Amino acid sequence: MSSTSKNPDDLVTVARFSNPAEADLASSILESAGIEFFLSGDEASHVIPAGVGSRLEVRRADEETALELLNNPPAPAEGAPLADDGNDL
Repeated sequence: MSSTSKNPDDLVTVARFSNPAEADLASSILESAGIEFFLSGDEASHVIPAGVGSRLEVRRADEETALELLNNPPAPAEGAPLADDGNDL
């Protein structure tokens, strides 16, 4: 007999990436929000860039919040550097 209830601790895929940099950015957004995640296939995307890529997974209980953050990322804090390219002016 199968159960139709969904366990809030089950992992669900919220994004797929073929570009490791995009996967890293999405991971950092979730990490900053305190959402635990699992990035699967990450090692394969570095070896075979045109391969399957990576899947970003979160607990089902965090799915809605994670999707909202990924679809509408928070703006950087005012005065915060957008990137550190190592070139100080």
